[in-house]
Amino acid sequence: MGSRQANPLIPLNLVSDQALSSQAAFAASGTYTKTGAGPNIYVAGTENSSFHSPPGGISTSATITSVSWSAGSYSNGWTTQNRRLCYTPPGATTYTTCKDISSLASGTTSDFNGLAARGSFRIIYILTGGTYPTTAGFTNSVTVNYNY
Repeated sequence: MGSRQANPLIPLNLVSDQALSSQAAFAASGTYTKTGAGPNIYVAGTENSSFHSPPGGISTSATITSVSWSAGSYSNGWTTQNRRLCYTPPGATTYTTCKDISSLASGTTSDFNGLAARGSFRIIYILTGGTYPTTAGFTNSVTVNYNY
């Protein structure tokens, strides 16, 4: 009969910290950018959104590492233009987390880090003053970076 060789065991105190943490080095990352026209606004003081849904195929385990945006401005003579970048979790119909971007036409934030990358974003506008209806005449974009 043949002899069976035992698997050698390596004491953990001989394994380097680098070897134990090497799994983190294998994490994959991805990014997507969605663009769309800003919404037409018909009435002052109401929420109007441009929607930015993720593409298919993003892993259910993917989490956001940063979000960048570019958001236009209306030229209807508004007195106040409020803008928010808002996140809706996968499968939900309403947003749960927002960042005020009223004073920032573009930027990058970590406010959504750790949330599911399969969620969607919208840029919400609320205008007061000016003339209506008003058309956007600009394009908004949202870029999501994620790890999985």
